[in-house]
Amino acid sequence: MVAKKEYLNPKMFYITNPNLGASVDEGTLISKYKRAEIEGAAEMQGFLAKHLNIQIYTTFRVQNWAGAEFWESAKDNVDLDIILDQSDVIEVGIDGGGLDDLLGLAIIGRDAATGIWRLWIRAWANLIALERRKSEESKYRDFEKNGDLVIVEEVGQDVKQLGDLIRKCELSGLLDRVGVDPYVWALLLMTLRQEMRTGS
Repeated sequence: MVAKKEYLNPKMFYITNPNLGASVDEGTLISKYKRAEIEGAAEMQGFLAKHLNIQIYTTFRVQNWAGAEFWESAKDNVDLDIILDQSDVIEVGIDGGGLDDLLGLAIIGRDAATGIWRLWIRAWANLIALERRKSEESKYRDFEKNGDLVIVEEVGQDVKQLGDLIRKCELSGLLDRVGVDPYVWALLLMTLRQEMRTGS
């Protein structure tokens, strides 16, 4: 379907966006799609990545992201402890989409000696996400085996583990900023308040 660009057919939007009709309205999505068609290739590229989960290809040459030229050569497995040990500054980004989606954490550090930025990423999924997205379960399990994804059974376990990692960054004395979307921010505040009450 991707090779044939069948994802451009609004009737197929539900395949790559399983939240269609739930957290996102079909009419709104079609309206954004038509606007992207009018505004050009770069806008369409953003629409496909954000709303239809279609990968932004590094070979796309119309107003493409400058970092794409270096993306393929930047593949390197970096341990978080190495980033914390060798960096002079740490930045953190967090994004979440609810129980049926992934909670993502990105920690990036600038090497104190070379100035090169290193990235470490982890995601969490609740068992509910696997139950609701059966077609993605094998992929999620592969990510779990690789250590990139943690599957939790209880609500709040993911946020607690994420908070522990941020605390680790804070204790390193290198943490500069934490970027958080509003949904996750509310969950983090609730978890922090609960920890303060229980003393954990």
